[in-house]
Amino acid sequence: MREQKNKPFNHLPGKRKIKKILGVSVLSLAVMTGVGGCKKIDRIPEKDTAQILTSVSVKKSGVSTSGSRMTDQLKESQLQLSQLQLSQLQLSQLQLSQLQETQLQESQEQTADKQEKQNVTKQNKKQDNLSAESQKQDKKKADQINREQSDLLVLVNKEHPLSEDYNVKMKTLENSDKVVAEMIIQDLQDMLADGTKEGLRFCIASAYRSSERQQEILDADIRKLTDKGMPDEEAYEQATRTVMPAGYSEHETGLAVDIVALSNQLLDDSQENTPETQWLQENCDQYGFILRYPKGKTDITGIDYESWHYRYVGKEAAAYIKKHDLTFEEYLEEKI
Repeated sequence: MREQKNKPFNHLPGKRKIKKILGVSVLSLAVMTGVGGCKKIDRIPEKDTAQILTSVSVKKSGVSTSGSRMTDQLKESQLQLSQLQLSQLQLSQLQLSQLQETQLQESQEQTADKQEKQNVTKQNKKQDNLSAESQKQDKKKADQINREQSDLLVLVNKEHPLSEDYNVKMKTLENSDKVVAEMIIQDLQDMLADGTKEGLRFCIASAYRSSERQQEILDADIRKLTDKGMPDEEAYEQATRTVMPAGYSEHETGLAVDIVALSNQLLDDSQENTPETQWLQENCDQYGFILRYPKGKTDITGIDYESWHYRYVGKEAAAYIKKHDLTFEEYLEEKI
């Protein structure tokens, strides 16, 4: 039998079958088995073949499993990335929503603050207007009080004529044709009513007079004297001791009244002896009146004593004048 020469591993019987089964070259198999070169192999035992197949299968399966694992990891990474992007989107939307809510809240607060400031401004303006109006009313009231006080204490005599701008509201007394300044009506009525309760009966002989009426009365008195042969100048001097010329009479102020007893309406010395005159002189100050031309004061007043002529000056001034036994001229000189 002829001796056969050694042949490469790829000429072994069953090579195609092994290659078909393994899907790899004999050289690859040799490399995988760690063989540096080829050696003579009569045949591969079935046991070894099975081991080789199993090893190759395991290695191939490992490669397949590793690739699948990498694919799964890639998918998982992509999923995580998608989830992260979604989370970032949701976070951005949340932040945007919060920002919009904050901006809306700030806008509402700014609007509320602006409205509040406008309301405060309006309120302050309203208060300023009210304050200004109140101050205006207070000033008007104060001016009126000062004017009334000035009118109340106006001095009218031979040396002080009534101012042309004197303007006091007049009013007619109830159940009478007599007119007086409105400011004295209540006290005058109270005084007469209280006297009536004492059984007294009064008569207002004269009250307000216009300047024309005042001049008529003076002219009539002068005429009576001149008719008796008294010179005009002397008659004038005599008449003006009881009746003032137009513009110089207290009756033109509406603050003076001539009050007599109903039973004796004569304007002479007999009047002071009536109960009505005596009661008035004792109590008139309690109602704001004074006896304007008292006895023994002619040199100050310029008018003879008149027991019937009462002048309204207000309760405070009247009480002071009576307490200190002053004329109206003396009171004004002392107080003003």
